[in-house]
Amino acid sequence: MEYVKSVMAYCLNIYIRACDVCKRKISTLKNRLLVKKCGNNVVFFQGVRMKGGCNIAIGNDVIIRRNSTIAAQTQYFEQKLSSAIIIEDGVDLGEDTFITASNSIVIGRNSLFGRMVTVTDNSHGSTTIDDLSKAPHMRKVISKGEVVIEENVWIGDKATILPGVHIGKGAVVGANAVVTKDVPPFSVVGGIPARVLHRVKEND
Repeated sequence: MEYVKSVMAYCLNIYIRACDVCKRKISTLKNRLLVKKCGNNVVFFQGVRMKGGCNIAIGNDVIIRRNSTIAAQTQYFEQKLSSAIIIEDGVDLGEDTFITASNSIVIGRNSLFGRMVTVTDNSHGSTTIDDLSKAPHMRKVISKGEVVIEENVWIGDKATILPGVHIGKGAVVGANAVVTKDVPPFSVVGGIPARVLHRVKEND
């Protein structure tokens, strides 16, 4: 009896893997058609959502994992928006990544995201009394500046990168960090708001 159960479990695992491969291939085919530019060997896992694909460019060897959302906004109610998202070669975005642009977001070569990372260059309205007196969804979308993540950056699970931030190459952003200002190259940051915990030097 145990042998039969083992065989059944083995067969079921093969079936599940085959289904996952099929779903991944369908998701990849669909999302390749939605974006402005898509390089070679790009993989979109199932559940990936692309919005404003005409303003999204993806390089070669990119992986976008399950249930991620990448949105280059073109319009919010009556408000026209001009946005761009560029994902360079070798980037690996973890599950449930959320990227939203109304201005510009660039993710540099070979950067790695953990799960549930948020990157945004915009917010709903400003912190004036006039704006705060309105319901959030009725405020205009505004951007305090583009987001640039340089090459070889590692961003930990559930980190949030806010508008106007520039993250230097080789930097590490700790899990759950909220990054509100620029991150120097080859540094480790963490906390809320994120601060520099360590600067890596050549002799380290």
